[in-house]
Amino acid sequence: MPLGPTRPPLPANALPVVVTSPPHALRPLVAWASINPFPPQWHLTASCFKTSASGCLGYRHQYTDGSPIVTTIQQACADVRAALTSAGYFVGEHGGSPGGPGPAFCEVASHDQATHSINATVRLQEVDATHVIALASVTAY
Repeated sequence: MPLGPTRPPLPANALPVVVTSPPHALRPLVAWASINPFPPQWHLTASCFKTSASGCLGYRHQYTDGSPIVTTIQQACADVRAALTSAGYFVGEHGGSPGGPGPAFCEVASHDQATHSINATVRLQEVDATHVIALASVTAY
């Protein structure tokens, strides 16, 4: 007995149809200052880490770049979700660890809703009760 829906057999003279689509061309990103979707008070700087002949395809802010952000881990996580949503990103994933072994952290992943061609991700890590550091990236896909 077959499982699931069954289909009628194809006629003997049926030909297969092959549908192709052109490859997706990555569009380079604009300058970091114009594309940075993270809270402006964080003053994140980023360098291009992924390049193509047409320009930068990915920016990254390292944990060691700049100064720690003066805020709590809970507030930083709420601020980044709000900033990304306000900038037109769909926040699809987030997670974290408020305690346990190691420092508390928060991760947020998102993509822009207008073109669906840009990812923004951030991992915030607690330094102490009032400071966090960020590992953030914006990439074209």
